[in-house]
Amino acid sequence: MDNVGVSGNHAEIIKNGDNYTIYDLNSTNSVYVNVERVSDKALKLGDEIGIFKHKLKFIDADLPASFEKAATKSRIEIW
Repeated sequence: MDNVGVSGNHAEIIKNGDNYTIYDLNSTNSVYVNVERVSDKALKLGDEIGIFKHKLKFIDADLPASFEKAATKSRIEIW
């Protein structure tokens, strides 16, 4: 994200088996999941991730394209 409010290494999402966890990498403007400020949080389908003024939706890329409009291999989509 090209924005001065987003750190160069703001957050990361790690996969462990079938589960995903987001980690705040000591960013200046924090990471939010469903409007809750978090340092780490297990993600669920449909969770809203907030990074500065940007909102991202955690999706399952393995769903059929007819079910989820974003059928890429990305686990997040930017609104």
